[in-house]
Amino acid sequence: MTPPDTKLNDILAINSTLASSPALNSFAARYGRYCLSKLANVLFASELQRRVSANGVNLVSVSLNPGFVGTDNAISALPAFFQPLMRFLGSTPLQGARAALFAATAEEIDKDQKRYKGKYLNPDGSVALPSVLARNIDLARDLWELTAQAVKNMLGER
Repeated sequence: MTPPDTKLNDILAINSTLASSPALNSFAARYGRYCLSKLANVLFASELQRRVSANGVNLVSVSLNPGFVGTDNAISALPAFFQPLMRFLGSTPLQGARAALFAATAEEIDKDQKRYKGKYLNPDGSVALPSVLARNIDLARDLWELTAQAVKNMLGER
């Protein structure tokens, strides 16, 4: 779970949050990093939508919840005693791609853009309400600005 006081306006703070577990490779630490990455995906998609809409760009940005997909990578991240059960319960990679394929190809998204713009989709393509943190506009803006600065720094622009 991502801590409710998560800040995304300072790379040092993010690194500190990601390294806060005593055992960096423990299940809890790996899961925390996973949760933060999923939060960032949802925030970034919603902020992209806000920015392109404010500039009159006709684009639909969504974020997706594929559900638990039983890939080898996902299964191996779990404690060993959970792995057989999750291999059974998890969806296949093809099933996990359903939301992404829906988002990329469904005519209804184009026909009803207002319903989908900046939204979070369930595995079946239905619109869902993301977590309270994922709906935080200030957090989304901070992540966008931090990302833009990081890219400028990497490209040598100031």
